[in-house]
Amino acid sequence: MTPDAWLGLAILVVSGGTSWLFSLHGRLSRHEAACEQRQRNLDERHSAISKLLDAINAKLDRLMEQP
Repeated sequence: MTPDAWLGLAILVVSGGTSWLFSLHGRLSRHEAACEQRQRNLDERHSAISKLLDAINAKLDRLMEQP
């Protein structure tokens, strides 16, 4: 192969690798954003459940205090 052919092949490999890396970066970014959204959803659910449990505990405390 001529030096020009080797250079062309190298450019093709590098550009393909670069394209693959950018594609991978995009997929990872979307995955990270989805994970962050799921974590926010879980945090909101946890907060709501904690508030409900606090309300139940307060109600039970009031019931226990009644004669």
